[in-house]
Amino acid sequence: MSITKEFFVVSLKEPDREVMAWVRMNTPEDANFLLMTSGGQTNPMIDSFQEWFPALAERHSQNTLQGLEWTLGSRFYDTLLVFIDLQYCRDVTCLRNWAFNNDIQLDYVLLRVGHVPSELIDSVQSDGGFQAVYESDTTLIYKSK
Repeated sequence: MSITKEFFVVSLKEPDREVMAWVRMNTPEDANFLLMTSGGQTNPMIDSFQEWFPALAERHSQNTLQGLEWTLGSRFYDTLLVFIDLQYCRDVTCLRNWAFNNDIQLDYVLLRVGHVPSELIDSVQSDGGFQAVYESDTTLIYKSK
């Protein structure tokens, strides 16, 4: 039996894999992404989109927690709480404040449609500091200007 990359990503739907392929092919290798994927409804440690994004998109996620449990030691749970707080953001001001308070660079913001509050999507769309670079039924990606 031949094992392919698809074998390992059964928890992701095809549209999610398409988004990650687009990111890999259309953004700079050193791009940093802020993944807004759950609207606070899911623990980041069980979010398969966040878990697979760095590997399949081949880009850095500013808020993927998987793997950090081995490197952060006693700071892991504090970081978990910080990443959970981010998912409760409902507007672009909250995103910017979170990024500033955590020394995070906002290159790209990825929003999963239907998983984050509509007011967050509206706020990012209407903000002059971001430009839409990708749109599908499931995902919106904005680049910081």
